[in-house]
Amino acid sequence: MEVAAVSCGLPQWIDINGTRTRTSIIHTIVDRITLKTGRTVEDNATAVHDAPVYAFFTHHYNYWRHKLGVKEEDWNWGHWGENITFKTDEYMDETQFNLGDVWKVGDEVLLQVCGARVPCFKLAWRCGQNDKWLKELADTGFSGVYLRIINGGSIVPGDRAELMRKVDSSPTVAQISQLAFDTRLETKNTLNLMVKEPDLLPMNKGGFLRTLSRFHDDEMLGKNHWKGWRTFRATKVIKHSHDIKSFYLQPVDKEPLGTYLPGQFLTVRLPNGLLRNWSISDWPDHDDPKYYRLTIKNIGETSNWMHTRCTSETKLFIRAPAGRFTLDWSPVFPLRQVYISAGIGVTPIVAMLKAHLKHYTMQRAPAVWIHVARDESGFPQEFLAEVLRAYDNELRKKKILEIHVVYTKAADPSVGQAHDGPTSRQSRSPIEDSNVMTRLEEVEVNSGLVSSSDSSSEVELKKSPILSSTASSLGDRSPNIGSSSLSDVLSFDEDNATNNIYSQGTALEEKLLKVTHGRRVGRDFLSNLLSSTYYFNPLQITPIEVPGPSTTTVYICGPSSFEEDMKSYLRDVGIPESLLRSESFSSTDSLEAAATSISKSSVTFRKSTLTADWLAPKTEGLIARSLTLLEFAESLGLEPNFGCRAGQCGSCSVKLLSGRVHGGLQPDGSVLMCQSRPASELLELEL
Repeated sequence: MEVAAVSCGLPQWIDINGTRTRTSIIHTIVDRITLKTGRTVEDNATAVHDAPVYAFFTHHYNYWRHKLGVKEEDWNWGHWGENITFKTDEYMDETQFNLGDVWKVGDEVLLQVCGARVPCFKLAWRCGQNDKWLKELADTGFSGVYLRIINGGSIVPGDRAELMRKVDSSPTVAQISQLAFDTRLETKNTLNLMVKEPDLLPMNKGGFLRTLSRFHDDEMLGKNHWKGWRTFRATKVIKHSHDIKSFYLQPVDKEPLGTYLPGQFLTVRLPNGLLRNWSISDWPDHDDPKYYRLTIKNIGETSNWMHTRCTSETKLFIRAPAGRFTLDWSPVFPLRQVYISAGIGVTPIVAMLKAHLKHYTMQRAPAVWIHVARDESGFPQEFLAEVLRAYDNELRKKKILEIHVVYTKAADPSVGQAHDGPTSRQSRSPIEDSNVMTRLEEVEVNSGLVSSSDSSSEVELKKSPILSSTASSLGDRSPNIGSSSLSDVLSFDEDNATNNIYSQGTALEEKLLKVTHGRRVGRDFLSNLLSSTYYFNPLQITPIEVPGPSTTTVYICGPSSFEEDMKSYLRDVGIPESLLRSESFSSTDSLEAAATSISKSSVTFRKSTLTADWLAPKTEGLIARSLTLLEFAESLGLEPNFGCRAGQCGSCSVKLLSGRVHGGLQPDGSVLMCQSRPASELLELEL
């Protein structure tokens, strides 16, 4: 091969089909490029991904010009955004480039094949094509080669390229490109092998892992569910306070439990015939839960019955998990998630938070948890410990979690004193003294929970505050923490006290945990917290600046008045209605379904002047496989743009004019139709 041309490009903001997009696809031809060993091309940068060098071929230009009817002068070398344009001595394509192959270019540069370009809407725009072309492009495999710099140096036009090492046993670049657009479950085994390839570019590997994660989510949906009622017993009861208890439930038949989505609830029928829905308050295992946990506040007839009469011998009749107030992990790149809970509304939120920190796709998204309670006794603080325990060291390095605990009652000055650092012990919490942390881990890890001989036991967690604060506002002040019962959970480095979150300076710097007393969450607090832009690093490669309000999904659970207040404040802050998801409850034991629980949606496609009813399948419990908006539009005879149908290329993006959707919502307010389903009774799209 011979170098025909070299080019460079830097990221810039460009309007692509009405969307402000950051891209470096526009390149300038230069006399030479300088490559840095183990890094990238000098004076060149990518907007998002981690591909060091991109190479394309002159005969591919000829192929696509002829195929698409493009004039030669309209596509000069570098038009596809490549760093190196190669001219081959004889025909070669991406089927002949294997992962790990090493090429020498010029006198000193060594390049290793490390991945494939996954065609996206930016390339379709650059080439003046409809996005549907991307699938054709991926199927041919003619989209170029990504190369890693083994040894740097300069490359100029005319340099020769020589194959130094061939790895015939590894996947080809064409296969990688084709797999990225393949959503068939049959490809699962191939993808599992592909992600183990040591030379594969992290960007490509991450895309395959997300696809595998979606396959897994689909496989788990409704697994081991049952019809009708099933008999359970409370094999463990934990008393958090005088009016809050957690009940760990296991089936009498000892058969596997049904999987559930974080945020879902159980419908429970008591022996006296009373019915009640309670949110599942834990997320122990996506695949094979060993128990269901209900955390119940004694505020109604059925709740009082559970508190005063439920024993390990009580038979409770339960339907399979259900509900649509659930964590949405369908987007390829979920953006910031905000969880707002009040009082016992914390129960589904804790499950969502723990799932957020454990789920492959969600782990990249920033998370903010705001919990509001009257005082410490109204907040099962073991839940805070569980969330922090799920926030492991690897996640802490990414700094994706921020927690605000707001007590509306003024602090009791006799409980806990402010201290200056992590070594203070003025007020030691009974949670630490009673080894509750250990007991909770035993409850969660032990598949049997308890033996039959002690199944009637009830653990009471005698309370004093885990956390105490004298912070005077919800603003910028760091809290003074009055105990160190969670130091092991919060410590970033046990060997370095300066990294402990209990240091006042570190607490503010890390933005992990802030506690305040005597205040309420209002419009100003939410505006200060959510209005600014934030940085999002989906590939753990290049942080991207993202506008705050328009990209934030908010989950709210609490009393009806609290829910409505929060929604009003959040709308004022600029959070789109389509990103507000809520579930409310009342003290009369009724649990209102989430606003997103719909069976029918009237969908209007404005440009097509077509309105039709989207219908959810009729099932008990979990949501069955329903049509995406892309599939629904196609069923009506419309022809929306699409490429990969897997949420990777961005081709099916369409503007959301009104209403709400599940999944696929983009930072600019548009939706990826291949990932979206209606979440409101009225929906309008610009299609």
